Amino acid sequence: MTIERGSGVEPSPGLQLLLERLWRQEITHEHVLAELFSHTDLARVLGLWSGESRPRLVIEPDRGIFDLALLDDAGSAVLYLELKFAAASGWDQRRRQRAFAEAAGAGRAYILLGTSFFEIDREPGVRYVGVPELLAGLATTVADGALGELQAAYAERVERDAAVWSGEHDPTSASHVAILRLYQAIADAWPVDVHPYRATNPGGPDWILNGDAWTTLPLTGWEHARFYWEIAGGRVRFKVHWDGPEGDRRRARDTYERAILEAGRAVGVQVERTRRVSGRYMSAAQLPYVVRDYVVVDGAVSSERARCLYDEATTIFQAALERVPPLVVT
Repeated sequence: MTIERGSGVEPSPGLQLLLERLWRQEITHEHVLAELFSHTDLARVLGLWSGESRPRLVIEPDRGIFDLALLDDAGSAVLYLELKFAAASGWDQRRRQRAFAEAAGAGRAYILLGTSFFEIDREPGVRYVGVPELLAGLATTVADGALGELQAAYAERVERDAAVWSGEHDPTSASHVAILRLYQAIADAWPVDVHPYRATNPGGPDWILNGDAWTTLPLTGWEHARFYWEIAGGRVRFKVHWDGPEGDRRRARDTYERAILEAGRAVGVQVERTRRVSGRYMSAAQLPYVVRDYVVVDGAVSSERARCLYDEATTIFQAALERVPPLVVT
């Protein structure tokens, strides 16, 4: 998308340089968007505001539980807004934010910049604005004078980011952007609404796409376990989250491993063991292929293969759960 400059306003080189230097700091976006929401129709264009008059803005309200608050003429919060730049938002933070907003009778929204668009799970009833949507909103927002220069400089910089997420890309590239886009393209073919995210592990960063199959079993010994599968380390892995006694971790993992291997043989799909590592989140088995090699056909993600991967993993997962026996714990 190419930005049409409102009223012929062009950004000054000095302002462009300043934004470039401060671009990765969330506080930069807080102040710029606060100005644009207060003095233009950008909040309305983005679906964040429906009042007759423009909102009043508070930056980092209530000790910073959110980045911005949009207030009505009476000073009541109508919407709380969180900005994320190339960072995930943990469930603990979002639970606190949800409780706070509900207590105030206000809505919630998230503006997701950089890789954050791919890293945050969606909740019903919450508005999410990604870089392409923000760019589209800026393209239809007109401002003049100093505010027009700010809007033009900000829009120009957002436009550069949008090209990274919506332009052509190589799904075989090892760059973090390419991997996130690869995983999102895979997720788009699945029947569940999931998004990839970046995890920091002792061995370095990894990119995760969880199949949203978290399951508990009403079996003796498994009261502290949740079973799931996800793409991690480039493979489809069947895992268990063990929150029981530490001394029973290995026994729980190995019991689940046997159930998965039996399930693979029963449904006619090859499954292989993973390294026996003991922890709270443990891989028990995996499908034998590298996900990217399986889903990329002729330089693009095959929706058919991506859905086949999901169906195959789900079939094995469900068959394995049927074969998990009660667990003797210490």
